[in-house]
Amino acid sequence: MNLTRITESVAIPKPCPEPDPPIRSIDWSVGQSGSRVSSRFLRRLQKEGPAFGFDSTRPRAGTLAALGFCSTLLWLSVGRELLVPMVVLIAAFVRPVEATLAVVALAPVVRFAAARTFGYTGASAELLVLAGGTGCLARRMCADEREARDPVAALASVLATVVVASLGVELARINAVLPPGTLVSAVRHHIAEYARTSIEDNAGLFSALPSAFHLLEGLLIFAVIVGLPNAKQSGVRMLRAFVIGSAAAAALNAAQFVATVGQGDALGPAVITTLRSLRTNVTYSDVNAAGSHFALTLLVSIGLALEPTRRLRLAWLGAALLSSLAVWMSGSRAALLTICAVLFVWLMLQGGRRARRVLPVLAGAAILGASFLPNRASAIEALHIRAELTRASFRLLREGPVFGIGIGRFYQRSAEAILDPGVRTIFPRENAHNNYLQILVELGVVGLAAFLAILAAVLIRAGRRAAGGPVAGAIAGISAFLISCFAGHPLLIPEVSVVFWAVLGALAAATYRVANSRPELADPAVTPSDSQVHLHRLRHGIDQRDERLGQR
Repeated sequence: MNLTRITESVAIPKPCPEPDPPIRSIDWSVGQSGSRVSSRFLRRLQKEGPAFGFDSTRPRAGTLAALGFCSTLLWLSVGRELLVPMVVLIAAFVRPVEATLAVVALAPVVRFAAARTFGYTGASAELLVLAGGTGCLARRMCADEREARDPVAALASVLATVVVASLGVELARINAVLPPGTLVSAVRHHIAEYARTSIEDNAGLFSALPSAFHLLEGLLIFAVIVGLPNAKQSGVRMLRAFVIGSAAAAALNAAQFVATVGQGDALGPAVITTLRSLRTNVTYSDVNAAGSHFALTLLVSIGLALEPTRRLRLAWLGAALLSSLAVWMSGSRAALLTICAVLFVWLMLQGGRRARRVLPVLAGAAILGASFLPNRASAIEALHIRAELTRASFRLLREGPVFGIGIGRFYQRSAEAILDPGVRTIFPRENAHNNYLQILVELGVVGLAAFLAILAAVLIRAGRRAAGGPVAGAIAGISAFLISCFAGHPLLIPEVSVVFWAVLGALAAATYRVANSRPELADPAVTPSDSQVHLHRLRHGIDQRDERLGQR
């Protein structure tokens, strides 16, 4: 059989030189000397085109708007005083995946490290997110827009639009109170002060600014991770970076625990006393938010330890152990009970017998933990306070059920909504201690619906396509985090908000597949032109073999 006849049935066009893709009209000249950018760099731009990250397609309006907003906010925050955010911005433009990995890993500990190393107590994590997000958006503006986009990014843009609209309404309200022409300078002053000190004035006139920025920064890191190339691989790498950074934060808590134990006389009694009394978190002060954060870290670490490769299994198990100690030191009953419940459901899905065997252990751990946690407040008192805050939330919701009372105004308005005298004695003003109610009251039904739509879209898709340990661990961790949000407001803490949205984006990226795509097109390293080249080379090799056989 002549193999040439077989290949001739497949019409394969001969490769022909394609015209060079046009380059954006940029003035590459420098000064009067006529020096120009390296011709090698220009030829690389022309030859590789979209693969190098540049193309002549028009940038999308949403990306351009987000880029303008982030750039303006970053300029208002730091001005010309800080060099690190600008370095991160450039790094994110040149290497977006690696820069985003660094931002996710550094977010839990960067403010603590900056305070201890340089004495800088500003909003370091938020500045890193803004800088990294701005660089990635700028890179995406120049990228090929023909690549597939995850639809969950559109849901994130809906929630961002709701937040920006609510912030605009609040600024209009503030403008009516301030002297004419002073709004811009006042906003810049408050943003700059917050960036330098990270002190939030929740009861002040500009309380909407930090609350809106926390949520927008989380949505920014979510959208950046979802839009990274090689979505599945990038998503798993983001989960690993998150665990590394959060394990470092947990190690700081462990060091505090060891230092406290070292102050005692006898080791055994000192350990028990410290376990019963030390309730703290080193990197930020909200211990309930720390419980939710490290519950997420614990379950994601377990998922990474279940990967087929055993090279880093001990490291992920060590991270899980550190996270367990951090959860205990947070004293959060909600986090501990949620971890036990989610682990039981996880084991049930893996196999009923295994779950039934572990159920007594998990139940005993939950009961003993809830009884001996370093939390001096009684459970009944905590439930009573949360019940009154829930009633206060619905009192405030009556004023604006559709669009809410305004972003960041819950704390300020809670003084008139908390009516229980006992609770008012403890908390004259307080947040909702329920993240869903917090969003509902401030952004209304529209904002809560947009938030829940993002969660549902990611978790439902991940549940259908879960195939490995990291994805299953991320689903379990996010589920535990979201359940704990019924008893706390961890998304109001910037470090926790950033890592939550990062993990959610990593889960969305790891489970995203291009619909109706051929396997060779699903891999970004293989393009249609590459396939044609490989087939042409195969045919050329067969032809040469036939010629050699004919000569013999």
